[in-house]
Amino acid sequence: MPLTQFIDLYCERMGRGLWGEPANALTNLAYFAGAWAARRQIRSSPAPLPVSVRMLPLSIVLVGMFSLVFHTLATLWAAVADQLFILLFGCLFLYAFLRHAATVPAAPALLAAVAFGVASYFTPGVLPPGWLNRSGAYAPYLIGLIAMAGWLAARGRMAAKGFAVAIGLFCVALVLRTGDQAWCGRFPIGTHFLWHVLTGAVLSLLSIALLRDVLRPR
Repeated sequence: MPLTQFIDLYCERMGRGLWGEPANALTNLAYFAGAWAARRQIRSSPAPLPVSVRMLPLSIVLVGMFSLVFHTLATLWAAVADQLFILLFGCLFLYAFLRHAATVPAAPALLAAVAFGVASYFTPGVLPPGWLNRSGAYAPYLIGLIAMAGWLAARGRMAAKGFAVAIGLFCVALVLRTGDQAWCGRFPIGTHFLWHVLTGAVLSLLSIALLRDVLRPR
């Protein structure tokens, strides 16, 4: 399939054109708002922060930027870029968590992040085509977040609450993403735009929770 192949994946799109998915396109602003909120927390930090933590807002911006590109151009290459930058955030966040919250040495933390990236990349290939409207691809993210939240909670860390809220929002977002096509008859605009709104908040909440955990009194 050529990289310029047109792709119609969501209920809202009725045909070709940059504004074939106006709600799905415009709600990518949620990622930029989330990045701004995380960046604001970082700038107000009373102490220097690790590079991987400081890069999280930029990674959120890239998620929003390439999601916007995909929902306007609707081509295969844009879809691939969209998924890759989501994966980049996941790998960066996992590395930052392991390295600076769990204080795992750099090499094992990096290896775990790479392993997560590989597992996430190949997950869609082992699932039935179109299963859960392709939302099953996010299973590694949900499992990883639950594991991180459990680790924090077991140690009585305050960040566990922020992670728990983010996980709850992520689960709602997954339901809405999954139902986009199934509920298309009742909601012609679809529900995918709500995925953007909620996951924008999720990425911001996770980044801020991790930041505060890194800055906690030792």
